[in-house]
Amino acid sequence: ISNPAIAGIMVQVSLETIQWQTTFDTAKATFENKDGAIIRLGVLVITTLLCYYVDFAVGITTGVVLDLITQGKIGGMGQAEITKN
Repeated sequence: ISNPAIAGIMVQVSLETIQWQTTFDTAKATFENKDGAIIRLGVLVITTLLCYYVDFAVGITTGVVLDLITQGKIGGMGQAEITKN
């Protein structure tokens, strides 16, 4: 299989796996200044840029870790700390 064919398959798969409604809802929540929306948008942007410029595996792994941190599930930071105050 040629490289252009593999690249085309990767682009198609990535477009099929994007959760468009969730992405739209995150952007909308940011413009509406909802709590934590700017952080979620930041995680989305960082993940997207890493996937595009570095590697899919690096971007996805970093996105998952950042999401877990912001939810307070690892590192003792994020939403768990915010709700205590």
